[in-house]
Amino acid sequence: TGKSSIFNTLTGLRQHIGNFPGVTVDKKVGAIQGTKHTLIDFPGTYSIYPHSADEAVVYNVLTNPNHEDYPNKIAVIVDATNMRRNLLLFTQMYDLGLPTILIINMIDLAERKSLQIDLKELERLFPETEIVLCNARLKMGKDRIIEAFEGAKRETKNRIYSPELASLDDKDTQELEAEQRFKWIDENINKIVTTKHTMQSTKSYRIDKVLTHPIWGYTIFALVLFLIFQFIFSFASVPMDFIDAQFGLLSEFVEEQMSEGILRDLITQGIIPGIGGVIIFIPQIAILFFFLAILEGSGYMARVVFIMDRLMRPFGLNGKSVVPLMSSVACAIPGVMAARTISNWKERLTTILVAPLMSCSARIPVYALLISLVVPEYKILGLFNVQGLVLLGLYILGLVAALLIAALLKKTIKSTNKGHLLLEMPAYKLPQWSNVGMTVFEKVKTFVVDAGKIILAIAIVIWALSSYGPSKRMDKAI
Repeated sequence: TGKSSIFNTLTGLRQHIGNFPGVTVDKKVGAIQGTKHTLIDFPGTYSIYPHSADEAVVYNVLTNPNHEDYPNKIAVIVDATNMRRNLLLFTQMYDLGLPTILIINMIDLAERKSLQIDLKELERLFPETEIVLCNARLKMGKDRIIEAFEGAKRETKNRIYSPELASLDDKDTQELEAEQRFKWIDENINKIVTTKHTMQSTKSYRIDKVLTHPIWGYTIFALVLFLIFQFIFSFASVPMDFIDAQFGLLSEFVEEQMSEGILRDLITQGIIPGIGGVIIFIPQIAILFFFLAILEGSGYMARVVFIMDRLMRPFGLNGKSVVPLMSSVACAIPGVMAARTISNWKERLTTILVAPLMSCSARIPVYALLISLVVPEYKILGLFNVQGLVLLGLYILGLVAALLIAALLKKTIKSTNKGHLLLEMPAYKLPQWSNVGMTVFEKVKTFVVDAGKIILAIAIVIWALSSYGPSKRMDKAI
């Protein structure tokens, strides 16, 4: 629905990530520009009743007025092209009685599909709600959203569905509520949204016939991965060589300026090379996350999840396992955390156990060093970088190992519940470049700060051991 885009637009760089109390679910918090308000980005969900650990956060917070994150106002972001489906969650939020803002995003896509939204009808149905139309990709509606946050509280008095919310384990009551709400939505949706075109005429549907094809879908995805790794080695080499040369010059400069001694050796042979060993791999990591952010922002990643489901099933995984496994290419920790969106506990556990087998970004420096030492730098057919092909092969090796272990776990972990995949295909769109840039910045920052500290410490230890190790033993060995 563009929830993250709206959050980034309203908060900019004034945001930080922590965890909700008592759980390992990410809590993104930011200050709304030009106000004193704090905005919390809750996990996305279709219903207030959870099917995964991160969705449970929404239920636990919004049904507990004493919770430290209980909000003063709720902003529900809906997709203008999927009003019927998104109104289920909104009506549940509306019935909580809290001041609620309905943000209808992606109005440009709705216009392309000849969808017209009747704001007057929405205002009649939800009289206490502030309704805002916006296009987060172009930052249209930002000021109006801020005005809605700044406005006076308008607590809900009317209710769409009168019974109280069901408990977490009361599935029958939850199903009854969903049926009643959708019945109400179906009675009113044609008054809210009018359309002239069917789904079959949309551009996204025509593209999906190719990208989700049982043959071409996999071929295109393999080609995308191939191009990503080619870019990592081909384009990253220039800035990497420049960074390496600059740190070499810095070491020489410091060595000339300082007097001989342990401190000079520590700085020039330990600290500076250690920092350089971190900075030099930023171009490769930035390129990797740049492409992953584009795949996510364009809507293509959802198609990857869909087509990979049929391949993942024989190994005891499902299509949603692809996201944690691809996240583990960055780092296994967020990959493991991303597995909480998988509702089936066996598939979730299997995904968690095999995610660390994927090659993470911390291994890129090791791979790059070994490949540059062992694999000659030349191109096949004058186009394909051999070193890039080897890097792709190492990542494929990690994936194969993960799938083999997953197949073994499928046989050993017993469960009577069968997993399923329920997925919405978002419309294709150009990614919001500010979001892509922010994602790359956050991932590079995480690598530099977290992995960088370890790499620097190890560089200093290696310098100490090489400078003050058992030299006599080495002489004997020679």
